[in-house]
Amino acid sequence: ASSSHLSVVGEQLGSHNRATAVKFFDGATARDVLLEGAVIVRMPDSLVPTFLNGFPYSFQNASQEGAMQLLEVLSAFIRGDGDAAAARPVGECTAEVRQTLVFGPRGKRELRKSLVVNGDLLSEEHRVL
Repeated sequence: ASSSHLSVVGEQLGSHNRATAVKFFDGATARDVLLEGAVIVRMPDSLVPTFLNGFPYSFQNASQEGAMQLLEVLSAFIRGDGDAAAARPVGECTAEVRQTLVFGPRGKRELRKSLVVNGDLLSEEHRVL
């Protein structure tokens, strides 16, 4: 047998842990963040602070400043070139949603998710199953 094969020893992932994993990752995809942000981007500026509370849904530990940074990237992506040159970003702006499933050497299962905006880690969560 090749050493590149993973030998899995332990119990299967039960229905409770599967549900926990699904709940942990709920809303934590680029698609979900884009859809959630698009609603806020289309709002009048006076309403934006109200809707930033709890944004983004799946990354509750992101700061208000981090949420604004994410919203700026989503706004640039959604609006494209925009009407005014001043609204265009100077360089590339990025938002990454990372999801990781970890099965450790001692059988420990871990879920990880993170939000990275313009290279800065804005939110990171881990959960052991």
